[in-house]
Amino acid sequence: STQSTWGTLYNVPKPASVAIMVVFLMAVVVTGSYRRVERIALFVGMFELVYLATMIMSAPKPSSFFKNIVDIPISKPKYFYIVSANIGAVVMPWMIYYQQSAICDKGLTSADLPYERVDTAIGACLTQLIMTSVIITAAAALWDGSLPSDNSLDNVEEFANALKKHMGEAAGKVLFCLGMLGGSLIGAIVVSLTAAWTLGEVVGLKRSLESNPREAPWFYGVYAGILIIGSVIVLSGVNVVNLNVGIQVMNALFLPIVLTFLVILARKTLPEDYKLKGKYFIVVVFLFSACAGLSVFSSIYGIFSP
Repeated sequence: STQSTWGTLYNVPKPASVAIMVVFLMAVVVTGSYRRVERIALFVGMFELVYLATMIMSAPKPSSFFKNIVDIPISKPKYFYIVSANIGAVVMPWMIYYQQSAICDKGLTSADLPYERVDTAIGACLTQLIMTSVIITAAAALWDGSLPSDNSLDNVEEFANALKKHMGEAAGKVLFCLGMLGGSLIGAIVVSLTAAWTLGEVVGLKRSLESNPREAPWFYGVYAGILIIGSVIVLSGVNVVNLNVGIQVMNALFLPIVLTFLVILARKTLPEDYKLKGKYFIVVVFLFSACAGLSVFSSIYGIFSP
């Protein structure tokens, strides 16, 4: 959806901008090399670092920051709906399947485990830093008291144009949309690959980025099919902001199921040296339970409360 937004902001017809992105995303994965796909994805993902610049350029007021960080509107059901969406966006169920499939495709072994743990930890911290930067940018530039308290932005175009009024052309339009473009491209690659890997594993067909389309036509066909379905949805005119938030809430509702199976697998099927056990097992179960409980409560309360 953000790919088409970029085109809209620069007067490129939506069908053309969506088609360009689909061709680009297909070209990325048919290279026949996981390493090459990973490097392209990392390069595109670095676009999101521009949010650190927009956060600084939005000039947040320290007094407002510290005041609002503790002023939590827990009396509003819609707040919990957004909390649920944030949990679903950060701990995505399908992301767990993506990581295990990517590790298999890279051919990693137990000797690589320490490095993979560091890699995961750095990625987790970096994503939260970027998300925090986006929140601070929006809060400082759009909800600093100069706009009505009920100000609502229904799509990315409105968001970018609103930022442009407060932060100038560079930060409000170019930088912000560049970050959104990077994030959406990464999301499209990851979601589509996860579907292709997972379905390939279920039916037992060849599923690897190390294979070319002739060697794994079903794998690449599923990937292309997911991109086409996404393109049709974007071009249908549906409100993609509401759709994305709703999908993240759905992720939050599925989270307890995924985390439960993950703990069972880690407890029962891993080699003895790597099984969850002892105090670490207790800590993991506690954190998983707290996260799953909050996600379900926030989702149900946010959806069904008046």
